[in-house]
Amino acid sequence: MILDLLGIGSVTPQAVFNTPVNIPVPDFIAVPAVFAAAGIIVGLVSKTQAAAVIYGIAAGQCQFFLPLIVYLFILHSGTPFDVMWRSLCGLPLTTAFSGIAFSIKTLVGNSNKKK
Repeated sequence: MILDLLGIGSVTPQAVFNTPVNIPVPDFIAVPAVFAAAGIIVGLVSKTQAAAVIYGIAAGQCQFFLPLIVYLFILHSGTPFDVMWRSLCGLPLTTAFSGIAFSIKTLVGNSNKKK
């Protein structure tokens, strides 16, 4: 949803909003980069590994529920396949990167405590 507001076409041919913003990065690079960045932010601010993974799942799941609501109930366009592709793009990336970022944060924090 936020990607559509930025003018990034996401991974589906059906855009939620037709915005004329031109991003200098191709869509197939911009979409994973946005989800990876969200996962890193979630991992850095989480207090525990479980919280990082759960919040990462929640951040990725937003990319499923918001287009589902907009496509099916507001715009009456798009297909369930469009929504599923967005979910498959967001969930694994945010979850993985939140766990990785939390692990790196923990390792750096533990190495600083030993010194």
